[in-house]
Amino acid sequence: MRSVVLFSIVFVILLLAACVPTGNVEPASSDLLEVATVVARPSATPISLQETRTPPPIATRTPTWTPTATHTPTVDPTVLTTTPWPPDPIPSPTPVPPFPGMVYTTDEGLWRVNANWQPELLFDRPGVIEPNGRRLLYGQDGDIWVLDLTTGNRQNVTNTPDSIECCVEWWPNKPDTFFAITYHEDDVFESVVGKMTAVTLDGNATILAEETVRASSISPDGQTITFEDLGFQPWLFHANGEIELLTLESEMLEEAAWATFERPVWSPDGQKIAWNISYGNETEQWVALAIYYVGGPEIQILHPIRPAGYSGGTHPPVWHPNSEWVVFDAVDEVVSEQGSWVIALDGSFQKNIGVTWWPLWSPDGRYLLYQTDEGYVLTFPPDFIYKINLYLPPDARVLDWQELP
Repeated sequence: MRSVVLFSIVFVILLLAACVPTGNVEPASSDLLEVATVVARPSATPISLQETRTPPPIATRTPTWTPTATHTPTVDPTVLTTTPWPPDPIPSPTPVPPFPGMVYTTDEGLWRVNANWQPELLFDRPGVIEPNGRRLLYGQDGDIWVLDLTTGNRQNVTNTPDSIECCVEWWPNKPDTFFAITYHEDDVFESVVGKMTAVTLDGNATILAEETVRASSISPDGQTITFEDLGFQPWLFHANGEIELLTLESEMLEEAAWATFERPVWSPDGQKIAWNISYGNETEQWVALAIYYVGGPEIQILHPIRPAGYSGGTHPPVWHPNSEWVVFDAVDEVVSEQGSWVIALDGSFQKNIGVTWWPLWSPDGRYLLYQTDEGYVLTFPPDFIYKINLYLPPDARVLDWQELP
């Protein structure tokens, strides 16, 4: 009898070990590529990324710097308890603390988790941390300020009483430059739109193009910006001032009377751009994930659905670090199909992970983090069937997951 029990225990352990997914999935070759064409429209005068405005004197102040506060994890950070999902009945997986490199906000301010799994309070408001972790951009009274996280010194970079800057991000491969959207208080739109602007930390600002943009994304090499205009059409802006209107064609768009492109995002490898695309005619409408392969004629349309409610998706496409997976979100008219989908670009895999907010990949691509009504959850490739609850304060929102310097 003892032998039978021992054999049963060993069998169960081996079975559970075999079920744990490992490794990365390499998508197979694709047969879902359609045709795209690009119509180039050079600007009348190439727009230089040099100084076009003399900044006013930079305002500075040195705050009283306080020691960094920390949270204390309530669970062992080295133990990941995974549960096949959805089991019946559904248990509560053991929560784990936020991982090193996670950046999030609470009512107290901006936090970053250090290499020892300890969250550190960096600042008293949200901001955008430089990739090397040295400096922080944040908005205050319509201007953009920079904070040195080592010294605590702050300075008002833009200092423009006649305009407002927002939506900043550090410019790739330009350590002392950031990107911003500039607009005026009397501009009336349903969402934040404005002019694309390059700003250096000494206060020099350059309006890059006269087009008013709704959303934009900078290529990883910092040489090209993709953006959508007020008509939801896709454009490219190059550092030499050339502007291209992308005329994207596909067999799946042949019967469409109209098509709009929203929320563009460059892939990490710099070779592709993803959009939420909406297209249709007088009788029907579709929403899908559109992939444009830069420098070639192909456009790829994946996971077309008939939308219910807002058709543009609740978040932009979210690229996996290997540029072969995308998280796509749109509200399907079929209730059981609603939610965020993890999609392999070769069409070999699609997985609905449920209704989510702010999905985010880990820097190494091993985990996918997202928020639900119950809190933050981690899942991982290749099947995305395991879920791990993440311990965070109730008012926390994760903004970034960075590779620690």
